[in-house]
Amino acid sequence: QEIIMKKIALLISCCCFTIGVYSQNYYNFEKSKSTYEDLSGAISINNGQPWLLDEFGPFSTPFPISTFGITFSDFGFNGDSFVFFNNDDLTTYSSYNPYTTLFLDRNFSQVGTSLSPISYKVDGTIGNRTLKLEIKNAGLISDFAAPNTATSVYYVNFQIWFYEVDNSFEYHFGPSNITSLS
Repeated sequence: QEIIMKKIALLISCCCFTIGVYSQNYYNFEKSKSTYEDLSGAISINNGQPWLLDEFGPFSTPFPISTFGITFSDFGFNGDSFVFFNNDDLTTYSSYNPYTTLFLDRNFSQVGTSLSPISYKVDGTIGNRTLKLEIKNAGLISDFAAPNTATSVYYVNFQIWFYEVDNSFEYHFGPSNITSLS
């Protein structure tokens, strides 16, 4: 009976240890308020092309981007979100979109120039760089489905910043006229 109790205690200890290891929290959530500024001198990802669930990239990351314990060397834009991946293994990737809705270029006709530029910029010096990704003036897919609509009524602006120094990332929210994603 004592041996069975020891085995049960050992089993419970191992389960608790395993749960503790696998439930490691990679990030802490913090909220702060700062002034949103459009990126200046950024590199265009869509090169003025209107986009509707289009893919752009790959682009090499300026430094290894590690998110949720996986390191990526490339990034792109896939449909309506930024995606990190490794070109030699496209089965593992990490997608970033701060909203639960689909975005698209506000130029619904898809003719002419984009009204919703997608871009990136690298700031800082080696060891302390920041990769900044930006979507400006993006529309919502729900507006695209509305009859007799040439451009999206709704718009959002946001950036995602990845920091080399500590592998953290931030979402920055700019002007928007969305009051509810429903």
